[in-house]
Amino acid sequence: MLHAMHHYRAYGLRIRSSIPFPELMVAPAAQAADLTILRDALTDAPAFAPERSVQVRTTGSTVYAHWTNLGTYAADSGTCIRFCPAPTATPAMQRLPLLGVMMGLILHQRGTCTLHGSAIALPHGAAAFIGPKGAGKSTTAAALQEAGYPLLSDDVLALVRPAPDTPVAIEPAFPQIKLWPDAAQAVGQTPDRLDTIAPRLPKRAWRAPDRFASHAHPLRAIYVLGFGDALACTQLDAREAFVSVLSETYAPRFVGRHGTGANHFHQLAELVRHVPVYQLERPRDLTQLPDLVALLTDSPKTSLDTSPDAPVAHMPTHTMAPLP
Repeated sequence: MLHAMHHYRAYGLRIRSSIPFPELMVAPAAQAADLTILRDALTDAPAFAPERSVQVRTTGSTVYAHWTNLGTYAADSGTCIRFCPAPTATPAMQRLPLLGVMMGLILHQRGTCTLHGSAIALPHGAAAFIGPKGAGKSTTAAALQEAGYPLLSDDVLALVRPAPDTPVAIEPAFPQIKLWPDAAQAVGQTPDRLDTIAPRLPKRAWRAPDRFASHAHPLRAIYVLGFGDALACTQLDAREAFVSVLSETYAPRFVGRHGTGANHFHQLAELVRHVPVYQLERPRDLTQLPDLVALLTDSPKTSLDTSPDAPVAHMPTHTMAPLP
């Protein structure tokens, strides 16, 4: 029996799905989709050890990922995600890998450089926030979104070049930021009124389609987040910038050596050669988020409100553009 397909757009891709996604932006039905998402029996999947909660395996052009509480998922050649959910996984739980790990793998298979972080569209370009787990990437993006700046992405950042003679840009993903309850409250939201990410997980989903970027924005700066006694922003040298960005690339953490080929390193080297990378520290006190917003939007040193004639990053044709 054929089921109606749902159509969306995210990361610059036309998406056709057999299941609905309340997180994604609806798009008109397209004759040809860039990515198809299907529920499938996955009879071709390898056997996974039952005692391990998360496992990833690669066979040919397919990457399989298995979570004991979520199910088995497959990313095929950058064009299709198939999944067989665990019996106890709710629809919201089933969508978590589809919008996170599997989407990152698909983008990686398509040749797109991906980072683990959040990004906001400021007046003269995009600001990307990366850093270790718990550093405040989503919180920083949420504070800027609450201040009126559109969200580009939270979790997976897709760095692309719309044309050979244009700068590196970040594609819009979907209008959702995942926040812990205290962070949600700090940016003016009521946690109990926000959807939960999954059962027994306190994180909330803040969805604001009216504060979402509708197109890709040139990447003007990358901020590596950390905590300190006071707000401080320091530009990193080339080596420090490369190491910081390398540690936050998205797909290689799941596919290991398959994600660290020569082109991958070349992408990152070109990225930090053209886009400034800063170490940004802030106190853990969430009441000081307005000061962080002011620093990022007002300070001549850190603001992206640069002159129209300021140089922007141009990448060699083969580095950032997704495969045709």
